[in-house]
Amino acid sequence: MSVLKRITFVAVVALTASICVPLFASRPMGVFSGASLQVDTQIEKDAKNNAARTLPLPKAGDTVSFQLFATAGAGQATNGFVVELDLPGRTFSSYIGTLSGVDWTGNALVSAGAAQLSALFLSPATVPATGYLGQINVPVTTALESGATLAVKRMTMTSGNEVDSLNVFAAVITFVTGGGNPGDYDNDGTVGLSDFLAFANVFGTSKSDPGFDGRMDFNADGTVGLSDFLAFANVFGKTYATGGGRLEVVSIRNLTNNSAADQYPSWSPDGRQIAFHSDRDGNHEIYVMESDGSNPREIANVSYALRY
Repeated sequence: MSVLKRITFVAVVALTASICVPLFASRPMGVFSGASLQVDTQIEKDAKNNAARTLPLPKAGDTVSFQLFATAGAGQATNGFVVELDLPGRTFSSYIGTLSGVDWTGNALVSAGAAQLSALFLSPATVPATGYLGQINVPVTTALESGATLAVKRMTMTSGNEVDSLNVFAAVITFVTGGGNPGDYDNDGTVGLSDFLAFANVFGTSKSDPGFDGRMDFNADGTVGLSDFLAFANVFGKTYATGGGRLEVVSIRNLTNNSAADQYPSWSPDGRQIAFHSDRDGNHEIYVMESDGSNPREIANVSYALRY
């Protein structure tokens, strides 16, 4: 190759790169990209997201049903979606039969594989204001063991010419023993001291740790942390009706709503009060409040060094 041809070739390659790379780098993402996917096990005809993500441990012959929501996608048009489920740590087909479901328009979802379902709209369909995407029915062929979870492994939606991946991090259903009563780990119908001790025993653990118990992971983020403690506090002292009944949805509430660093909560022996550490007055003190967060008051003035 002559020197002139070589220079021309290099110039063309450089020009092509200077044009294509910026175009690729600036390629816009679709409207559903990164949208958070939520699951709800509290099935309702007029679908709304109750954020219920626990169910009693299913037996062979049971069907697990849940609804899908993507609030950020409300009002957006799509030509369809594909959703794939998973039983983490287990072979999906060994426990689950043929999946079925419907999209928000009422059309049946189509099987796209052993653990996949899809929806296809010949003309773009608009996601309703609730963000409701559809319902999935999961037939259980083999009883699941304690600690099992059902997760959305991935979900993609089309928007125009884009195929967007949703954020499925929180789309996990936890199966609990004891009839599905949150916080009642010893199955005696009451959330009491023994349940608190069971919770405290796994506090701070994550999925990768020995002894992790998914029943204590109320928000299904893979770690038993402060938000889970607050959810447990919300049901502490509760007595569940025997003989079955509908699951009660546990909501997570902030008991100390301020900008201070409120930390290290601890129950009183009678379960009526919660002691905690706070710097709300500029110093590090010990406070106590009622179990519902009311009447917080300082009970001890300690120096910063005494914390260690």
